[in-house]
Amino acid sequence: MRIDYHELPELVRTAVQARTGVIRSARTAEAGTNSAVAAVLETEASGRVFLKGLPEDHVSVIDQQREARVSPHIEGIGPRMLWQETAAGWDLIAFEMVEGARHADYTPGSPDLPKLAALMGQLAKTSCPRVQMMSAGWRWGAYLDSTSDFGILEGDALLHTDYHVGNVLITDDRAWLIDWAWATRGAAFIDPALVLPRLIAAGHSPAEAETWAAEHPAWQEANPEAITKFAAAISRLWSQLADKNPHATWRRPMVEAATTWADHRAAMA
Repeated sequence: MRIDYHELPELVRTAVQARTGVIRSARTAEAGTNSAVAAVLETEASGRVFLKGLPEDHVSVIDQQREARVSPHIEGIGPRMLWQETAAGWDLIAFEMVEGARHADYTPGSPDLPKLAALMGQLAKTSCPRVQMMSAGWRWGAYLDSTSDFGILEGDALLHTDYHVGNVLITDDRAWLIDWAWATRGAAFIDPALVLPRLIAAGHSPAEAETWAAEHPAWQEANPEAITKFAAAISRLWSQLADKNPHATWRRPMVEAATTWADHRAAMA
């Protein structure tokens, strides 16, 4: 459940203001669900700041702390992290605002897709930092057909892994990736593979989605059999997520899209 910035304990607001200077206004962000507080602050010393936070005992605080560890290493791909703070039982993280940004459009013919492809190419050239994060084997190994296939997930690429349109910001000249809570180390083809079901759900055919992915160097270098096995794993994962929470109806189109892609890959094999 999200709260407004002004509902935070006074000690927390005092700690934030010590970082930002006087806060002239605070507007709660509508997008996203993971943060207990997510607000755009108009500040005296730091300009516009995006603040998000969780109670330190919240189950998702580990994900926010992972984002804080990774963020210094992806400046220019994600917004610059300004600071991280713990105060009065709250874990807080603040970022520069991406001015004039909107969420991405994944529909066929969208001018946002080349911008996303360019950004992912930039990410592919970024070394994976030696900080604590999840591994691809831990994330998806259980959904593969066999433990003998674990090797297809291994790699040293820095992966964002959550390409929901709300996590891709578009400005006039480029794309930005936000919310690095699920940052993962693994095989480089995984990130473009995770975009494909979202493109299919947005109206692309599997072949059209793969044509887009083929621009990514990691896709060109990947073993096609590994991609096929991963597609099947992602289909199983989405099905499990939807079954666990049938009230999250937004997951159903993702199940259908992931299954469509997995069937397409299986037919090609």
